[in-house]
Amino acid sequence: MKLKCLFFNALLFAPSLVFAVNSSQGAAPAAAAADIGLYTFLAVVILAGGVLLGFKYRSGYKTAKGIAMLVSFAGWLLFAGGIVVVFFGLVEGIQSKHEGVSILAILPGLGAAIFGLLCVMGGQLTRAVVDTADHTREIMNILREKA
Repeated sequence: MKLKCLFFNALLFAPSLVFAVNSSQGAAPAAAAADIGLYTFLAVVILAGGVLLGFKYRSGYKTAKGIAMLVSFAGWLLFAGGIVVVFFGLVEGIQSKHEGVSILAILPGLGAAIFGLLCVMGGQLTRAVVDTADHTREIMNILREKA
């Protein structure tokens, strides 16, 4: 349990430390952005270390995550289908003897592709919200154990 607390403490207090060091040194925004990138890298390494050392992650929202994955998958299929429709619309327009490429031949494919990307975005946003709720619960459990 102490190892689990160590990983979460490193994740919780690393951004404060980076901000304090940058503020005291009068760092430029670009340097602060580079440090945030470094913090993100360190957070991934710390989480990977936690997983390798036996830290178990359990989501309390399996249904929401499953639906979000299904919506994202359907969105990718819709996006791919829309791109195929656009491609065939372009080929049809190029091979046509009359007017060339028509926007009406491409429009349904573009609409499907855009809607597919919006579905992917919705699924990813849902997973992000669920992950935030899960991680917040874990942080609260750790803080309760410390008190």
